[in-house]
Amino acid sequence: MRYLGGKIVEMWDREDVREAAKQINFTLDEAEIETVLFYTANDFDASIGCNWDVIKSNIKRVKRTGARSETYLKARIDSSDLLHSPLGRDSNIT
Repeated sequence: MRYLGGKIVEMWDREDVREAAKQINFTLDEAEIETVLFYTANDFDASIGCNWDVIKSNIKRVKRTGARSETYLKARIDSSDLLHSPLGRDSNIT
């Protein structure tokens, strides 16, 4: 953990994901590593925190589903209420 500008920041990187994958006998390509990091950041639950078990769970999720971060992000954006708000995609504002 790092103290940065009045905040405590926990950092996980690609090497951490590679190490976690190695511990559970998985290999990941770069896109899968990126997806694991993406899931970990975007599905963060403060009551659980971020730890090795969370990383490993997301590795298994990526391997099980074959999902990629851009697919996940598109699904989140498409289901977002923001896209159907007056200032969203369906807006007549030009």
